[in-house]
Amino acid sequence: MDYKKAILSRISRRSYTSELPTIDQVMILRDIVERTNLREGLNIQLMIDENQGFQGVKGGYGTFSGVRNYIALVGPAGDPLIEEKLGYYGEELVLTCEMLGLGTCWVGGTFDKKKCRCTVEKGQIFRCAIVFGRVKPKETSKEKLIRKSMHKLVKSKKIEDLFYSEEEPPNWFIEGIRMVSKAPSAMNKQPVKFYYSGGNVNARVKEPNPLNMYDLGIAKFHFQVGAGKGHWEFGNGGLFFREEEF
Repeated sequence: MDYKKAILSRISRRSYTSELPTIDQVMILRDIVERTNLREGLNIQLMIDENQGFQGVKGGYGTFSGVRNYIALVGPAGDPLIEEKLGYYGEELVLTCEMLGLGTCWVGGTFDKKKCRCTVEKGQIFRCAIVFGRVKPKETSKEKLIRKSMHKLVKSKKIEDLFYSEEEPPNWFIEGIRMVSKAPSAMNKQPVKFYYSGGNVNARVKEPNPLNMYDLGIAKFHFQVGAGKGHWEFGNGGLFFREEEF
């Protein structure tokens, strides 16, 4: 399974079994976390068999059961691009979990950050986490109900509403947008729009608040997977540099 297949198969999961991830699964995730932290100056942490912060937290869309592991998305508050970076690299971990057979869910406001045992040093922020772990093959009735309720509340946008172009964009761009249409976003609002002009691609959100910037990073990762080889310039309105295959 590759990232594209993971995007197409992954759904948010909120009910977890009591079984912990295997040693091999943890080692693969930890390797990605360590390399990302070293390269990007982040402090993302893999918290195994630690559920403080997720016990007794209820509230409809944010309800979880059986949480035993999470990824703490921590980084320097002084970096003006920190939310976008954590969204981008956090989604890489989400899709890696999917490839490893682990369920995941992005978490924003519905957990108690003060009770979490991850390390948040002075000058760092911790706004979002990713719950992950072993799940049953099929969704529980409660998970199905929550997912259906959310999609009724905020319907997903059509693919053509996710981008703007005055000309016919190439197939690789459309494939990137197709992957963006599957990207998770806060309350399913899908705030990121992509622009194509003369071979140039950029992505932006109208309101660059913290949650939207996480969504920008997530959407950029999905686009990159769909478009093929290439890399993004971080920032609202940042450009995508595609590496042509010969």
